[in-house]
Amino acid sequence: MITQRLDFGPIQMERRDEEASLYMLSGKKMYFLGATDGRRVPIGVEHLVGEMGGLWAHPVKFVDGLVIRLHEGDTTTPLTCHEFVGHLSDATLYSEHAALRIARTDFVAEHDAALFSLLSITNTGTEAWTGIVGAEMRWSMRGCWFGGWEHGEALLHREQHFVTVTDTLWQGRWGAAYGSVPAPESMRFGEDEGKATAELRWPITLALGATQSWEILLTVDHQRGETGARQLWATVVGHGERELAAKRARYQAIAWEGVQISTPDQKVRHEYALAKLNLHMLYADYGPYLPGFFLAGVPEFPQLFGCDTAYTTAGAVAAGFREEMKSALLLLGERARMACGRVPHELTTNGRTFNPGNTQETPQFALAVWDYVRWTGDLEFLRLMYPVCREGVMEYVSALWDFDGDGYPWGDAMVERPGMGSLKLDSACYLYAAWHALDEMATVLGRAEAADYRARAADWLVRFERQWWLPDEQLYADSLHTDLRPQLDGHWTQVVPIQLGIASPERSALVLDELHRSFVNEYGLVHTRGREERVWTLPTGLLALADVRLGRVEAAVEQLHNIARTTQSGMLGAFEELIPSGLCFMQLWSAAMYVQCVVEGLLGLTPAAHRHELRMFPALPAAWPEVTISNLEIGTHLLDLCATHAGATITHQRGLEPLHLKYHNRGMLVATIECTGNDTETVTLEQQEELNLIHIALPPRTTVTIILEETHARVHLQPIKQRS
Repeated sequence: MITQRLDFGPIQMERRDEEASLYMLSGKKMYFLGATDGRRVPIGVEHLVGEMGGLWAHPVKFVDGLVIRLHEGDTTTPLTCHEFVGHLSDATLYSEHAALRIARTDFVAEHDAALFSLLSITNTGTEAWTGIVGAEMRWSMRGCWFGGWEHGEALLHREQHFVTVTDTLWQGRWGAAYGSVPAPESMRFGEDEGKATAELRWPITLALGATQSWEILLTVDHQRGETGARQLWATVVGHGERELAAKRARYQAIAWEGVQISTPDQKVRHEYALAKLNLHMLYADYGPYLPGFFLAGVPEFPQLFGCDTAYTTAGAVAAGFREEMKSALLLLGERARMACGRVPHELTTNGRTFNPGNTQETPQFALAVWDYVRWTGDLEFLRLMYPVCREGVMEYVSALWDFDGDGYPWGDAMVERPGMGSLKLDSACYLYAAWHALDEMATVLGRAEAADYRARAADWLVRFERQWWLPDEQLYADSLHTDLRPQLDGHWTQVVPIQLGIASPERSALVLDELHRSFVNEYGLVHTRGREERVWTLPTGLLALADVRLGRVEAAVEQLHNIARTTQSGMLGAFEELIPSGLCFMQLWSAAMYVQCVVEGLLGLTPAAHRHELRMFPALPAAWPEVTISNLEIGTHLLDLCATHAGATITHQRGLEPLHLKYHNRGMLVATIECTGNDTETVTLEQQEELNLIHIALPPRTTVTIILEETHARVHLQPIKQRS
């Protein structure tokens, strides 16, 4: 049995495991995947079978892992862990041997390709212990999955105080340095399971009650080989405790500073903090091969994916990861530019295109670009990306997949299952949504073709409802055959037209009723009704967004908690790919969808940063009197917001000009406006699509309070004090 604990401020979890779970230690330049019992185990069942774990400074793997050994005379004991304490930033593995208590804290440097292991041994017995402590690293140098690279043998060199390692086929390019403080008194090279090993050794006599400590350090370099690794080793060696303290402080800041959520349900605050940390842990910069991007998931999918990035954009930017997301989108956009507009589905970590893109990928990228712009107001980015989006959606998709121009692309989309019709529901819906996104982009940029996008979308919508709706099933077809004959297989993509706002409110309600009746189990939205009962976080997140859209708030919160329950399985604190557990034990879109469902769903925030505008339409559970979000960035504006059942309070902390707040008052008639502390002309009423909007031009450093009553709303504007 292994006790696994998560110890992260107010977030405390504990579980007893019959078998070891996998865990991740992350940095921007590399990560380590290991087992909570401290053993070196094969990881990976789909790609590099058995080789997806260990230490990866992508696109190169260097080692399988570290094992601490105790040598007493002729007896050697490899230590295994009985208690694993994760801090997300690092992990401490506890072992016992006779009267010895061993603690080993491992972490990856935040910005360098360096792995630290801080080892301490305490003698809790009644007499001194004499023996040899060994730290054995097993080398497994190889390139990434489908990288196209061969690898040779690991060559180990004994230096004065440490070991250097190169690969026979990559001398001068792949290299490592492995050593410790204090320096080992001896080294032993060997072989384990056909792979080279290097063990650092320290003979010690440990008095009763005494503790001895070591800093074990591995640095790697996939460009300058052992020279680069040695230089990095010399730079960071001896700084382990300082690096650990800084990394822990950074993780605490990511969780509890920046964009913060507060609800009466304390679990939501903790789940939201974990989601932000998961996003941070999955961000990497593997230059010169790939600049910054978000890994899709570990262990199987550390690659860059088009659809995963698209689904992540709104949540990640809302949580404060705007520069990280911009880097990922620019990378995908540049690849699309070189591929005549086609957005890739999957790039290997050395930059090769494995899958050039499914039918929905290119339209989804246009949606992601627009999500980024509406949150950031970055018009320079829009001017760069718009030609790529336009060419991809309007020319490439039409030329390859929609040559009849009906808006129903041919080929695989998010669901890749044999036996379906060639025209898929989700790819058709995402193409329609992409036209709307292009319309918004073109309008902002003053492009005349905006009207063409609107016309295409209007024509499509009429045909879609006639050709895809199945009245007897109260559902949409999952696919159409080439003769437009509909087919229903019961896939999760039923939720897409509701989540995107394509279906009418009446049909959306019918579909959601059927989804909750026959597609949803205790964990969320199943993949395929009656045939594949596994529940994925992505469809469940889309279901939560769809539920909020129709005012089914309690159902949406239930799905949010379903997504977050994955943090209690596998690696504690990590959002998995399946609910309650399965596939990748840390999955990108799981965390991002959680954030989006809270910020854009429950708080009902729809930003248009390029227009200095924010629409707010909160939908709170009955049991929640209020929800607050602080330090929210929308373009150049910094906001604190509090939503209640009777209105909202919005503080405009920072901005270069007024923010146009458009608050939906849920259809209540506004008879009068009471305004204090500012010019009443800044408050106007708008009637749009039978929804009343309270429109307030909110100056910087001003707070507005909106109070809805039965027949009227009161609006108070007041200046705020200087924030320290």
